[in-house]
Amino acid sequence: MSCFKISLGEPAILLIDEYDTPITSAKQNGYYEEMIVFMRNMLGAALKTNNYLKFAILTGCLRIAKESMFTGLNNFSCYSISESEYADKFGFTETEVDSLLELAGFTDKKQDFKEWYNGYNFGNVENIYCPWDILTHLNRLQRDSNAKPQTYWNNTSDNAIVKILIENESIEINKKIETLISGKAIKTKLNEDLTYDIIYKNENNVWTLLYLTGYLTKVSTQKVDEYTLLYIPNKEVRTIFLDVVASWFAEKITKHDWQPLREALWQGDAERVQTLLTRLLYETISYYDSAESFYHGFLVGLLRGAGFELTTNEEYGLGRPDICIEDLEHGRAMIIEVKLASQATELARAAQAGIRQIVEKKYAKGLPSCITAVIALGIAFWKKEVCVSVLNNV
Repeated sequence: MSCFKISLGEPAILLIDEYDTPITSAKQNGYYEEMIVFMRNMLGAALKTNNYLKFAILTGCLRIAKESMFTGLNNFSCYSISESEYADKFGFTETEVDSLLELAGFTDKKQDFKEWYNGYNFGNVENIYCPWDILTHLNRLQRDSNAKPQTYWNNTSDNAIVKILIENESIEINKKIETLISGKAIKTKLNEDLTYDIIYKNENNVWTLLYLTGYLTKVSTQKVDEYTLLYIPNKEVRTIFLDVVASWFAEKITKHDWQPLREALWQGDAERVQTLLTRLLYETISYYDSAESFYHGFLVGLLRGAGFELTTNEEYGLGRPDICIEDLEHGRAMIIEVKLASQATELARAAQAGIRQIVEKKYAKGLPSCITAVIALGIAFWKKEVCVSVLNNV
């Protein structure tokens, strides 16, 4: 908060940026009511019946006139990112970014800036850039012309909103997160008259907050009705979502009971392994743009969480199996080949192709001589469906 006088004897102009940041922190840490009382007293003294005040400008995520701490104050004019007036003042326009890049001598980096920091649609203005990211990355480029874009905005908050949403156990919410991460839009009702004490009481409220805080933006071409289409605006925000999902998944697998999966794998029980993996996939937020590599990473994460020591893509026999587990103490090993099916009806065929690859490339020949029992598993995925084929004694 800053205050300055235009000249001696003139009324002051009060500028308050991110007025609701203390309220957000208070809500997340359990002292919301106390913070509301404090802010009401402080801002009331500054803004109400203050003969020394010419005018004040406040910025924040929620509409200031609707927050309970402003009870009793009037003559507010509120401008949100949904309205056309001042829509181009909430960030840098494409023309402004082009000018900055030209002045700094980095016009060749335009595509990087566009992919990572563009994509916001405010009011009737499209392609708004996040100012913090533009200036931060330009500053970094001036020190290192080979610097790659990164999530500078990610470091300005703890992303508690995204974390709370992802940790929700709702299957419908998980589906919407997957839709967003895959680059598509979700449909929801926005409620811009939010106060922080009711945000997490309603799913639509949480999507609204993600919209108001810049994690999501409107689809510019949508029709006007009671629903709004929202999507992730750029690569930076998508990376933030993926980082939070990865962190959540890592925490989730450490708390899971993995004994049934361990037993089913070593017993070569294809049906049981398939059931357990399918259940885990449906409980997990996933995304499909990485194709086979996503499922490979998913499986590696599960197996390590289950306590297996494994190698991935290392040379065995005539090739490099996706996953190899050696249990030298019991003289046994497990070789897993991951496949991606083109459709659900191709799952069984893809799983069998994994088995054939293990046999034809003689992966078992690369195992230590003390290994006397080898289980081969072909595991095929299609979205959240799984098919497992097993061949014992390879």
